[in-house]
Amino acid sequence: MKTSGSEQQEGVHFTLQPAWKSYFVFYVAILIFGLGPSINPEAGISRSFGLVLSLFLLFFVVIRRKTTFYRITKEAVLRETGFSGQVTRKILSREEISRIEVRRGVIHRLIGIGHIQFCSKNPGQADLWWYGVADPFNVKESIQRLIK
Repeated sequence: MKTSGSEQQEGVHFTLQPAWKSYFVFYVAILIFGLGPSINPEAGISRSFGLVLSLFLLFFVVIRRKTTFYRITKEAVLRETGFSGQVTRKILSREEISRIEVRRGVIHRLIGIGHIQFCSKNPGQADLWWYGVADPFNVKESIQRLIK
């Protein structure tokens, strides 16, 4: 959990980003496309195309992680994605949260990540999700202490 001085002034209590290891599927794809054509020359793609595709996936992972933030403010919980000027915010006010749950699959458990779901009290409103959070149960406990 990190907060900076400027975020404290803006009322941000808590800021996270997805864990690097939450992009493990992309890392596997990078290896397959980057090394696959070199290991198996009869692969369906050329070495140069595989390398370009691997670099594109790596670029995507870095940009996606660097432009995704999970925040808790005095009033709400939010997920922000995108570049400055093009930021998309998903917001759920603290009063609208009925419960917080951690969702994890088998692979998530093995690598120590999970998704945090903020369930809405309003049936017509979508839940807010934080994806790929490292140590999700401790993060959930910290969040519960902050929003109560």
